[in-house]
Amino acid sequence: MSIKKRVILSISLIFLLFVGCSSHSNYFTPFISDKIDLSKNRADIIIHDFITIIKAYYPPANSVFQIEQTNTLFAKKIESELRKRGYGLGAIYGKNIKRIPLAWKITPLNKKMIRVSYHIGEVSISRIYKDDKRKYQPFSSFSAVGLDSKQFANLDFSISQDIVTTQNQDSVSSLAKVVANSLKIRSKPTKKSKEIAILKKGKMVSYVEIITNQDGEDWVKLEGGGYMKASYLKF
Repeated sequence: MSIKKRVILSISLIFLLFVGCSSHSNYFTPFISDKIDLSKNRADIIIHDFITIIKAYYPPANSVFQIEQTNTLFAKKIESELRKRGYGLGAIYGKNIKRIPLAWKITPLNKKMIRVSYHIGEVSISRIYKDDKRKYQPFSSFSAVGLDSKQFANLDFSISQDIVTTQNQDSVSSLAKVVANSLKIRSKPTKKSKEIAILKKGKMVSYVEIITNQDGEDWVKLEGGGYMKASYLKF
C-alpha cells in the first residue's frame, strides 16, 4: 500500500472514530422543542413521574447522573429534585459508584399533546401528556424498555406519594453561584419585595428549591431565608 493511501486510510479511521463518539454523545443530549411551554408549574407532574421511576430503580447512595448542561428551567428542576433525594450529579467518583448518562427529549404531537422520553443509561422511557388547564397531565401509560415490567406496573404515580418542586418542604440544599455583578436577596420572590442583602459576583448560595412566581419569573428559595432571581445564578 502506498504512503498516500495509508495516510488517507488513517484520516478516514480517525474521522469515523470521532463520528461514532459524537453520535453516542448526541444520544444523551437533552432536547426540548421551542414550541413547548414548560414555564411556571406546567411540568410539575412530568417531573414527579420521572422522580417516581428514579426512586424505584436507582439507589441514591451510589447513583450519579451525568446530564449535559442546557441551563433550562426543566433541567434545573430535575437536578434540584435529584439532589433533594441524595443523588449525585456530574463528576463524582468512588467505590461502587454507578455513573448513569441521563437525557430527555420533549416534542409536540399537536397543539395540546407532547411526548416526553427519557434515556437513562440503557433504559428508554416514554409517555404522552396533554395540556389541561395550563398544566400537563398524563394522557397515556408509560412505555419502558430495559426495566423490570412487573415492578414498573406496580409503581404508584399518585401525587400524594411524592412532593413536586413547587411545594414547600424540608429538603437537602443545593448550591448556586452568583454570576451578576451584584444580586439582591429579597424577602419574597418578587422584585418589589423588601431587600435583605446584596451578594457580589462569584459568591455561592445554598438553596432548597426553585419556584416560579405569578409573573412567570424563576426564583430560588435560600436555605437561610430569602429569595434570589434564578436567571442571575449559575447552577
